[in-house]
Amino acid sequence: MFPTNSGGRALPGLFFNAREDLGRIEPHKRHFPAPVEDALFALLTAPWEDVTGYSGLDWRPFRVPWVHTLSDDLFTRRPTPPDADTLSWEPDFYQNDEGETVEVERPTRLPLTDAAVSQTEYLDDTAWSEVMAARRSAVFARPIEHFIVRAFASDGIDEFLAHITAIEAALGMPGDHDPKSRPKITGQRRQGATARVAWRLSALLNDPSAGERYLELFKERSDFLHGQAMKDISSQVRLDARRLARRCVCALVGAATSSPPPESQDVFLDELLQRGSAQPKV
Repeated sequence: MFPTNSGGRALPGLFFNAREDLGRIEPHKRHFPAPVEDALFALLTAPWEDVTGYSGLDWRPFRVPWVHTLSDDLFTRRPTPPDADTLSWEPDFYQNDEGETVEVERPTRLPLTDAAVSQTEYLDDTAWSEVMAARRSAVFARPIEHFIVRAFASDGIDEFLAHITAIEAALGMPGDHDPKSRPKITGQRRQGATARVAWRLSALLNDPSAGERYLELFKERSDFLHGQAMKDISSQVRLDARRLARRCVCALVGAATSSPPPESQDVFLDELLQRGSAQPKV
């Protein structure tokens, strides 16, 4: 929504409200402009961690070094497009017609395996429509997209934490943390919030091992946050966190676009809890 006066559109820095709390924290502030995050969220449903040629180093097949936004507002000063030289370049060489080796620089390429085509060919207009429809459903009322995109945009421990938090945001409930009000699960010793998220994940993916793996990853997360002595987080653990978060999102998209769709988020999560707690242990 544009400011109503032309001055505020041309020089917005002179028309801000000085009484605002400029140091406030927006809990789920976007990392990229909304259209970019929409596209990224859809792209991140693909199993990139299984088709990158260097998954031991990084599961991402692409980066977003900068975003250039254009506006059709005549009173807005148009920004200068970033220079291509700001992208990543690397040395390369080729042989010319005379057989001589010529050294050059080329844009850095992030290689994919041969399986990338078959694993990502579903990314079309139909998939885009399904993801957008799912995000409007009750199942996606939580900040799931925020943490998935945050994991993509982060590195190191912050990436790992964002993936685990994406699963918590998707499948956790406030009542899970209240032993007095949450219903007891018959025949189960573990009754805490973490176990309940693990049960829901197992049911959502129809895979008891997924819930067990989530518990292991969550322990790594807790050891870090609570200052426990811990070793380096291995590349396999990093990939497992990304894989579980992606599988969770894809299953939620499927559930949200099913017929009939879940009537409410609470009912949906309660049903997952009951199914997951009844599954056999791996």
